[in-house]
Amino acid sequence: MPAKAWMASCKPFISKCAWGASLDIIIDTLNSLLLFSVGAMGIYLWLNGVMTPGPVAIGIGIVLRIWGMSHWIMWEMSALFENIGTVQDGINSISLPRLVSDKKEAKPIGKVKGDIKFNNVTFNYGPKRVSSPT
Repeated sequence: MPAKAWMASCKPFISKCAWGASLDIIIDTLNSLLLFSVGAMGIYLWLNGVMTPGPVAIGIGIVLRIWGMSHWIMWEMSALFENIGTVQDGINSISLPRLVSDKKEAKPIGKVKGDIKFNNVTFNYGPKRVSSPT
């Protein structure tokens, strides 16, 4: 494959990787803003006597859990589309036209039994020699 054709085939993959990285940055930014806003609002309300530190800790814990779940969901979606791509590659591999054909005078293969026979096979676990049944 020439270098230009290879680079052209890589272009969609590179753009998707850049899109995935920017999505990760956006999710991290939104999660950081959520953590900051919940923390700042909780501390503000706590200092003004509206609530105790317990709800602030619970709120920050929930935000951290949401942060972790957002990364987990992105990971699972990535794995899902990777599996879809694997299936598409398999479909493309097995749906190719036949390039090799039989000779015109080739005879059809008859019925094959598919038996496997082991004759004169030996194995050894030590000094005693044991032969396989035939």
